[in-house]
Amino acid sequence: MKVFLDVECSNLNADIGQIIAVGIIKEKKKEVKFVESLEDEKEVLKWLKKELEGCDLLITWYGSKFDLPFLIT
Repeated sequence: MKVFLDVECSNLNADIGQIIAVGIIKEKKKEVKFVESLEDEKEVLKWLKKELEGCDLLITWYGSKFDLPFLIT
């Protein structure tokens, strides 16, 4: 299964910034989760982890240099 992923953040530096929104397209279903607080950020990251289970191919826009490192940090 392939998943398209995009992450929007408040800063390019993950140590300073916060996730603002995470969007995915999975099996032709589009979903965007917005983050308004640090607690929301935790919940969105848990949701994303669950959504990526079983993913064989992750497609991003500059994800190897930004989205994935930011999420891992």
